[in-house]
Amino acid sequence: MSNTTFTYDYSAAQNEEAERIMRKYSGEEKQYSDIEKLQKLDRKAETPGMIAAMTVGIIGTLIMGTGMSLVMVFGNMVTGIVLGIVGIGIMLLAYPVWKKVTKSSREKVRAEVMQLGEKIRNGQ
Repeated sequence: MSNTTFTYDYSAAQNEEAERIMRKYSGEEKQYSDIEKLQKLDRKAETPGMIAAMTVGIIGTLIMGTGMSLVMVFGNMVTGIVLGIVGIGIMLLAYPVWKKVTKSSREKVRAEVMQLGEKIRNGQ
């Protein structure tokens, strides 16, 4: 029987993840790089539009589903069809809502994004 040992080195991604988790518990605040700040700003601008669009889409889906239930389960054709069409109409509004809210959010962070983007592009 041979006495061999096995060693394993974690990948860079795993080491980075371990360090990130350890920082949360050590109380140290992370210093973000410019590209990380830029990514954070981009997410900050995109998130409200996505939440608004998802909310509108879900409400439309529930209304359409209620209409379908009225038709299929209760046999109430007229009310069910009307509710189904209203629900589809509300779902169709999800994209314009996303577009409008995201545009507004992007306007709020535009100056900071442009400043950081120029800084990164110029290598400062």
